[in-house]
Amino acid sequence: SVSLALQKLEEQLDCKLVFRDPRHFALTLRGEQIYQECSEMSRCVDRIGILSRDGSDDEFGELKLSMVTRLQSTLVDEALRLYHQRYPSVTWHIDIKTSLDIVRQISMDKAGIGICLLTKKMPTLRCRHLFREDFGIFCGAEHPLFGVQEVDVRRLQQEPFIAFDCTNDGSGFEPMIFLREGLGLGRRVSGWSRELDEVRRMLISGLGIGLLPVLTAHDDVAQGRLWPLRLFDEPLGADVYLIS
Repeated sequence: SVSLALQKLEEQLDCKLVFRDPRHFALTLRGEQIYQECSEMSRCVDRIGILSRDGSDDEFGELKLSMVTRLQSTLVDEALRLYHQRYPSVTWHIDIKTSLDIVRQISMDKAGIGICLLTKKMPTLRCRHLFREDFGIFCGAEHPLFGVQEVDVRRLQQEPFIAFDCTNDGSGFEPMIFLREGLGLGRRVSGWSRELDEVRRMLISGLGIGLLPVLTAHDDVAQGRLWPLRLFDEPLGADVYLIS
C-alpha cells in the first residue's frame, strides 16, 4: 500500500516526510524539500536522455558520466535506475575525478555529463543544483582529540591536517578549499591524497584531522574508528551540481 511504501521510505531516509492523521495529510518541510529534489532528479533523467542521443539511433551507445569519489545519494541512484529503465541499451561509463577535472572534461567535451561539487555555478556550462552534501571534521581513535565533545577552533588550527590533493595544490577551485581555509585549518599538512579512502585511512591511523563527507564517515564513527569534531550545530556543506 501507499502507506507502507511511505513508511519504508521514511525509515530509509531516517526522517519524517508527511504529517498524517485521520483528517490531515500534508508534507513536512523535509518532505517538501525531498519531493522537490526528486522532481528535479526526474527532470535530470529526461535531460540525460537528450544529451545521450545521436542523430541515427537514440537508444544505443555509451554515455560517459564523470563524478566525484564516494558520492552517496539515493537521488543519483534513482536517476540512474530510471534512466536505465528508459534506455536499457545505453552503456554507462562512470569515471571518478576531482571536481576541477570534471569541469575541465565537460568544457573540453571529453565527457557527456558530470556530477561535482561547486561553490557557485560556472557561467560557461549548464549547471543544475542537485543537493547539498554535508561535511564534517574528523579524527581517528589514536588522535588526542578522539572522544572530546567540545573543541575550540583555535586548537584545531594547530593540528596536523590530512588534505585531498585538490585542497593542497593551490588550484583554489574545490569547495573543500573554502571549507578548510574558512576555518583556518591545514597550516601544517601531514598527509594528502586524491583518493577519499586514503584520506580516511590516514585519519583512522591518527596522522591528523581532516574533512570527510558525513555519510562516508558514518559507519566508521559508529564503530569507533573516527570521531566527529563538532564546532557548530549545523554541519559544513558543499553543493552538488549536474553539469553539461
